[in-house]
Amino acid sequence: MTSGRYLFLLLVCSFAVGILQTCFFEDSFPLSASDYLLMLPLYVAALLFLGVFFFLRRGLLALFALCAFFFTLGCIRTLLPSFALQSSFGMEWGRAGADALSTVLHRARLSPDTTALLEAMLLGRRDGLSDYVLDLYRQSGASHILALSGLHLSVLFGVFNYGLLRVLHRRWRYFVGLLGILFMWGYAFLTGFPISLCRATLMLSLLVIAQMRLVGNEGWHTLGLAAMVLLLLNPLTLFDVGFQLSFAAVAGLLLFYPPLMAIGLPKRRFLRRLWQLFVVALSAQLGVFPLLLHYFHRFSLVGLFFSPFYALIATLFLFVALLLLILSGIGAAFLLRPLLEGLAFIQHGLMAFSLRLSWGGGESVWLLPGSIEHVHFSWGSVLLLYVALLCLLPSLHALQWLRDCPPLHRRALFFRTWPYLLAFLLLTLSAFLMPFIYLCV
Repeated sequence: MTSGRYLFLLLVCSFAVGILQTCFFEDSFPLSASDYLLMLPLYVAALLFLGVFFFLRRGLLALFALCAFFFTLGCIRTLLPSFALQSSFGMEWGRAGADALSTVLHRARLSPDTTALLEAMLLGRRDGLSDYVLDLYRQSGASHILALSGLHLSVLFGVFNYGLLRVLHRRWRYFVGLLGILFMWGYAFLTGFPISLCRATLMLSLLVIAQMRLVGNEGWHTLGLAAMVLLLLNPLTLFDVGFQLSFAAVAGLLLFYPPLMAIGLPKRRFLRRLWQLFVVALSAQLGVFPLLLHYFHRFSLVGLFFSPFYALIATLFLFVALLLLILSGIGAAFLLRPLLEGLAFIQHGLMAFSLRLSWGGGESVWLLPGSIEHVHFSWGSVLLLYVALLCLLPSLHALQWLRDCPPLHRRALFFRTWPYLLAFLLLTLSAFLMPFIYLCV
């Protein structure tokens, strides 16, 4: 029927299109009792498509029938009442646990800004952050550090998994993996199941299961399965900004990280690690910047240059914060106070320095481009931007095939390929024509 590499992602897209179709053409939710009779053709169509798939099993017609089944399933699932991801009783327990951890953080007697930063990065609570700090993270393009996501979960799970494996023998690795999955979902429960953290928890849980050799580990299938689970629980999650940004960032990593890394690596180890961090940040930003322009009308360019340093300091900050929670149990949290204060000072100082280097008003020294602001992008512009980015992929892959050529010749071949020219045309169209059409309409 198909190679199967992107099959699950194709099914998720069909399911999402079904959700979009229903939400744009229906006026109210949930439906009345008489309206449920109108869903009967959808049920019949879904069963018909599923029967065609099971009858054929292979071929393009079977693939079309399977996609049509998931399309109708998305329509039906959106019309039905959505299940909540957690109950009110469970949320009360989660808030109680988060309050207990917040009390431990306050007893460490850190400065108010550092304590508020700890609560934001560990518990997702931003109420204590000052307006200056929030504006600093927003203008420097580092707001994703405050949002609970894969970065935070990877550090927490890594410390938990490494600590248990050091205590237990390797033969207990399956048991440690199971405890790690329970730990990750417990942490998601503690923080109130934010969308970005649920996506990261699902994908990391599947990665742990894959390491147990129980299932395969393919990036697109894992991302598609995480999206399918979240959309089945609540189809209207598709319209959540956090959901869209989270999955767009991971899709950017899967698309752009391999070809960018295959172009070449610096010889020195430190520069190689720094380049890897930069490519990770760049790939994620390529995945989300059309959505940022649409929802927030701004995109930080200076953040592309400093994102690896922000991520590195945030990782160290989270690691030391975990040690602080551990030492708080024996009354030795004061040992880590200077280190946490220093890391917070370095992070905020680096952000202020990056903004000072960028183009803008005030005391900036105009060395780097600051940000794109006050841009109103329609969904048509967003779609054209994504098509333009996809058109760049063949040219990026061509660079790794031509590594033996001289550098100047390699660059010339890149800029002469048709995908680059098409991408340039689409970028120009989306940047100038689509906003003009949007304003005229």
